[in-house]
Amino acid sequence: MSQDLSPEQNRRLESVLRFGTVAAVDFASQPPLCRAQSGGLTTDWLRWMTPRAGNVREWLPPTVGEECLIFSPSGETDAGAILSGLFNDARPAPEKDGFVTARHWDDGAVERYDQATHGYLLDVPAGGSITLRIGGSFMVMTQNSITLAALADELGVSLSTVSTVTSGKSKSYPVQRAIAERLGSTIEALWPGQIRLRRNRPEKAVSPCPEIRRASIDSNSLSRHGNGFAQIYQAKLRELSRDASASAPAPPEM
Repeated sequence: MSQDLSPEQNRRLESVLRFGTVAAVDFASQPPLCRAQSGGLTTDWLRWMTPRAGNVREWLPPTVGEECLIFSPSGETDAGAILSGLFNDARPAPEKDGFVTARHWDDGAVERYDQATHGYLLDVPAGGSITLRIGGSFMVMTQNSITLAALADELGVSLSTVSTVTSGKSKSYPVQRAIAERLGSTIEALWPGQIRLRRNRPEKAVSPCPEIRRASIDSNSLSRHGNGFAQIYQAKLRELSRDASASAPAPPEM
């Protein structure tokens, strides 16, 4: 049939669908564009296809060297579009399980959900961070700490207090307990090796001579029954006070 077509028609027919590789990507243009290479042909700057570009928009730009398809409905590649995402020997599939949906990045980050085990994994390399935000509240998880701005407001403490507690630089049992409850964990699991110390309450001041205190109480109660008894106990009180002063250690000489 192609023998009945003109060379121009054959060229257009061959260009309707071509395999190629992404040659360049322009992120700054609007819309963003890329170029593809197929044999000796390098296309003009073309739009690439994304899973959604309506009420839901996804940003999954192609990578230079990624295998792709060049769609040219009219046979003119300069008016076509590029669909990337074909596995090959250079870029093999990262998973082999039909129940798994996953994304793998070259830096080692992984987002993975297993329908068989109902397990969800979000793995970020060391030095990275994960941020969850709801309105003005957010949670930032790094390699060494978890910052909870909402928890700081709820507990009435500063954000720096929560940050230092989560990083292990300081201890606060109420803050640690609140964080552990929200993460479904325990203080021991989140801060291993930390020993919870009981707060030492200051002891009440005790008179160095209990007899003086008892004599004071007795003299006050007996003063209601007669000055004679009160005078006797007051004299006893003064005597005990002198004895306590005499038995007290002398202050060191300067």
